[in-house]
Amino acid sequence: MTPASTGTRTSRPARPPRAGGRLRALGLVELVAGLWLLAAPFVLGYPRHHPNQRALVIDLLVGALVTGLATVHLLHWDTGRWASRVDVCLGLFLAAAPAFFGYTTDPDIRHAGVNDLVTGLVVVAGALLALAGSGGGRGPGGLRRKA
Repeated sequence: MTPASTGTRTSRPARPPRAGGRLRALGLVELVAGLWLLAAPFVLGYPRHHPNQRALVIDLLVGALVTGLATVHLLHWDTGRWASRVDVCLGLFLAAAPAFFGYTTDPDIRHAGVNDLVTGLVVVAGALLALAGSGGGRGPGGLRRKA
């Protein structure tokens, strides 16, 4: 008797679970963070005059980049590892920007510094979790796995 005639199945190797849903959720977190960065200067009332407009400019530039990269990540989550790597760099820059550009000590824009620190850490965490979850077909040490 063949396995098909007995009603038993032949054993096939189990497929690894796909992490697509979790990675897309992380992409959504990054997208929301990017959109928040675009809206925050207007919602929180950042100053628009020199020299205090630096927080406004940084949030708008980084927000546009994070939003664009999150969109790439959402549309191509399996090949968008490079977008997550860039997001890590942007998040680190955003978290460090208040200290580098001195808007943590200025009382007019101190709230912008707190916002940038928190949002930058959220972007970094989301991008690192996406990188850890995507695997990218690589094994330990970044070496390609054998098929």
